[in-house]
Amino acid sequence: MVCPSGMPLARSMAAFAPRKGDGLVVELGAGTGTVTRQLLDAGIAPRRLVVVEQSPVMVSLLRERFPQLAILEADARWLAGCLPRDRQVDCIVSSLPLLSLNERVRNQIISAMFEVLHEGGLLIQYTYSWRKANAFLKDGFRCIGSSQVWHNVPPARIFRFRREAGARVR
Repeated sequence: MVCPSGMPLARSMAAFAPRKGDGLVVELGAGTGTVTRQLLDAGIAPRRLVVVEQSPVMVSLLRERFPQLAILEADARWLAGCLPRDRQVDCIVSSLPLLSLNERVRNQIISAMFEVLHEGGLLIQYTYSWRKANAFLKDGFRCIGSSQVWHNVPPARIFRFRREAGARVR
């Protein structure tokens, strides 16, 4: 069973998302919308926020809760095919359980994130694992910080990565 992100975790993730700019903020694995709500409350304009969720049940719930948002029913591995091509992606906020996925699927998702995120763009990813940042991403992304959210149940760690200029994902 997957539990929704707790409010302290959702608030902390949203605090890192860039409020300025015209580029998209893409949320992956929105679930019940806990992080979505915090992104909006933190000042992310609805026109900039695109929510991607694979579960049809969760998509219906999200569309009911957030009718003003673009809610896409899609697999994160095929991200480039579902986002508007004429909009730059400034930030990805991911609640996907990357370390729980098999390596092939994880690598496909990482490649998809790399493909859509502009050079210098921000990736925000949390985990309940205590593994190092390179357990997530090796090539093409640089870890620029991490923080613990002790008031979440269970405690979580938020990583922040920048997409490096000129890099490629293998």
